[in-house]
Amino acid sequence: MPSDRVRRLQLEAELAADHQREDQLQYSRAVSELTSSGERSLEAISVDLLAVQAQIAELEEQRDTLLLAPPEPPRALPSSAAQPAVPEYLDTKQAAALLGVTVKGLEGLRARGKGPPFVRIGRAIRYRRDDLK
Repeated sequence: MPSDRVRRLQLEAELAADHQREDQLQYSRAVSELTSSGERSLEAISVDLLAVQAQIAELEEQRDTLLLAPPEPPRALPSSAAQPAVPEYLDTKQAAALLGVTVKGLEGLRARGKGPPFVRIGRAIRYRRDDLK
């Protein structure tokens, strides 16, 4: 099953071919009208015809280039290093152990407004690991 990009390019090429056919039909009608009314010379019409044929050739080349272009490689997912780090939170017992103090000692520091900064999440007290270093 073709990929979305290939299918899109095929549809674009079909649409371009439809437009090309419509342009050729309109041009043929215009040439018929002009030659039958005698408004333009056959030489002027031939020059215009060559210009239209050159445009058709250019459009066909563009279509072929789009259809034969190699598919884009899949994009890599961002690495974990590129993602922002989520701070790690420790409870009072873990923070006290990391700081080398007792739980009661850390609670006393917190009550007096001393000690490391903390975050209250509901009723729970948490310390950011980065703030304890």
